Amino acid sequence: MKKFHFPLDAALQLRRRRVEAEEEKYRQIATALEAIAAAARNLFVELKSAEDGVGVSLTTAVELQSLDRFRAAAARRLREFEAQSESIRRDLTRQQQRLVDARRDEELLLKLKAKARAQWQVSAAKELQDIADEAYLSQWARSR
Repeated sequence: MKKFHFPLDAALQLRRRRVEAEEEKYRQIATALEAIAAAARNLFVELKSAEDGVGVSLTTAVELQSLDRFRAAAARRLREFEAQSESIRRDLTRQQQRLVDARRDEELLLKLKAKARAQWQVSAAKELQDIADEAYLSQWARSR
């Protein structure tokens, strides 16, 4: 009886590596998106702190102008963060589709392998049955 061999094992290994690579790219993009979100949260905290600091003490016109400039810069930076986030979200969506495609390709080969293994098991069982039948018949013929 032959050992089971799937002729597309090399292709299956390539598909697995592709899935792993696509997963890693997805994680990198998701990490970049989280980094942008963290930077935006930090900027909000800084802005809130600056605004709270101005309200606590007597403020001069220079301090108010500085706060106003900081608010304007923060607003620009937040718009930049939003634009970057939107771009990264699009990249993440595209990467997610690549990952789905890679997983689907791998799954197809896994199903083909399972089908080939099932066919091999059926033929192996038939081969064993044929050997058992031959052994029985030869023993039966000798006993006559």
